[in-house]
Amino acid sequence: MRIPRPSQLRPLSVLVAPLTGKGARQGRRGAAVLYVRDPESPQTTSAAVLADVYGLTASEAKLLQALIEGKRLEDMARDFKVTINTLRTHLKSIFRKTDTKRQSELLSLVLSGPATHAARETS
Repeated sequence: MRIPRPSQLRPLSVLVAPLTGKGARQGRRGAAVLYVRDPESPQTTSAAVLADVYGLTASEAKLLQALIEGKRLEDMARDFKVTINTLRTHLKSIFRKTDTKRQSELLSLVLSGPATHAARETS
């Protein structure tokens, strides 16, 4: 759902989801998690946090951070002074480590996961 703000900024996005897991016991009270996203707040995640959360090398984490920022592989190759083939090799390794197959799936996982929350809490 979207929650409008009196400040005329873009509305907050809110998602309420049931909190489930393998350890849930029958007869236990229900639990939920509430995600609130401020679209006015930039989505940033440090490479160090990405490396720690997903078990990535420094180069892989740097590549993933650039993908989160919306950069293209061609631009990253120039900025990082590596070939596109090197970046593709790193990307394949990231897919394997995160159990994903496509960039969209990878970004969805990362942007909804703990790495983005940890980055916000430490900044």
